[in-house]
Amino acid sequence: MAIAPPRRMLVATDLSEQTGLAEHRAAQLAAQHNAHLTALHVLPAGLATELTEFAHACLLSRLDRFAHLAVAEAVVRHGTVVHEILAEMTDRGADLLIVGPHGGHRLTNPLLASTPDNLARASQVPVLVVKNPPEGAYRTVVLAVDSTPVSAEAIREPHRRTRRCRGRRDADAHARCQRGTPGPAA
Repeated sequence: MAIAPPRRMLVATDLSEQTGLAEHRAAQLAAQHNAHLTALHVLPAGLATELTEFAHACLLSRLDRFAHLAVAEAVVRHGTVVHEILAEMTDRGADLLIVGPHGGHRLTNPLLASTPDNLARASQVPVLVVKNPPEGAYRTVVLAVDSTPVSAEAIREPHRRTRRCRGRRDADAHARCQRGTPGPAA
């Protein structure tokens, strides 16, 4: 399973300052990979046309800040946030979803999962959660894994591409090292 650079990215935004970081990172990644970028904002169903037009204008205005990096298409949908984001991903054939950790409209109930949590669970493509302001290209990748075969493959694949894993010959040895389990050195 080869991992290709993303070609169709979707950034979901609630137009808050926090998701502006995700918009910025999405524009940087789109420019870096010469990818098509779609920015999506979801409104509740049944809102007046004027509100949809206003939201679209706001989204275009926000995207103008990053026009020097990448051209993005602005889309406004109506419905349930997670459902509409997943539907837009499917409609666009997106191969990367970019979101903020939470927006300005976050509920304060710790028992409720956040939109990024729900998207990460439901998405069939990688989800990048942007928490900090972009400072250039990524230099380090952190991969969260469990003990399933899918996670084992996720560990092996980057190694196949880079042929190195911090001085270790194989990604499994590196994973054992990171978990604190002794393994054979390179």
